[in-house]
Amino acid sequence: MTKRRQLVHLITLAQQREALGSLAKRAHHHGKHVDKIVVTLAITVLKHADQGSIRMMETASEWGFGFTARAKFHGTEYRFTYEHPPVAKISVKDGNRVVKMLDNSTPLDEIQAFIKSL
Repeated sequence: MTKRRQLVHLITLAQQREALGSLAKRAHHHGKHVDKIVVTLAITVLKHADQGSIRMMETASEWGFGFTARAKFHGTEYRFTYEHPPVAKISVKDGNRVVKMLDNSTPLDEIQAFIKSL
């Protein structure tokens, strides 16, 4: 399958709301794995990321189309990607280094504290 990439900078509140809606729909598609945490994760990222640093990239793979979100915290860029089964978690990466793996078993307050600590 040909890889398709579309980079979107989330600058306006309307763009952020639209992206949040898209993420929620994608999370619902992945059901039992990440649907309960994705809204808290997205809102916390929107609230704490460096201003103007959030970008969403649509990607194509063998599983279909998905999103990779990138955001900077204190100048360091992190990448948020859903890892398909058997992993079935959202990975947070600094470059190629996995910083944290998140799924529905991750407490919401832990997610918020983690994002605030970046």
